[in-house]
Amino acid sequence: MKAERRAHYWPADALHLFGRADGPFYVELANQKILRRLRSLRSGCQGYEKYLNQYPATLCAPLDLLYVFRRAACTLDEELLQDYLFSYGWREVNWGAWLAALAPSKRYEEHLQKRRQTHPHGSAVIDLAIASCTWRDAPHELGEQWALLCEIRDLVAQLPHVSSPLRVAPTIEEETALSAEMEALRAAYKSGGELEARAAMQQKHLSYYLRGHIE
Repeated sequence: MKAERRAHYWPADALHLFGRADGPFYVELANQKILRRLRSLRSGCQGYEKYLNQYPATLCAPLDLLYVFRRAACTLDEELLQDYLFSYGWREVNWGAWLAALAPSKRYEEHLQKRRQTHPHGSAVIDLAIASCTWRDAPHELGEQWALLCEIRDLVAQLPHVSSPLRVAPTIEEETALSAEMEALRAAYKSGGELEARAAMQQKHLSYYLRGHIE
């Protein structure tokens, strides 16, 4: 899938949000797998709902995915959704649609409708997201998936609001400056080793964009 849009947010931050989910989760949002995955997700939470309002003081392993969903859904905005739908590949499309289903907004409908036309293998999760964003029931053939989504969304909503900071991606001019700083870093390491390299890493764009993700 070819990217249609320059990402608004720094990719390391945007992709960090779903990097914490189970490795195959985005794969299991495909049309032929989503029902089984939602059944498994819902059943895996049964009996542990009483711990939801104790987060983050008390962590419960069966709820780990819900914690990931809550942080990502609280962070989602229109720009981030468009990044997921149009700036990356199919797995990010699945993830973005899933987050839109968990944290719906009418503003998301247009973007989801547009991506659905070119994402046939993930049309189910997009249809669930569109139904959520338009306050309508999902198509009849997705009845069980819709019911499970609604239950999962209600569970996620019980968790405290928590989001992640996102850095805005560099402009073309800033990318040029970042590349120049990278070259200076390589030259510093080559001429003076680690000590000079550490000093070179304090340059404006390197120090901002290459630091680790900050919660």
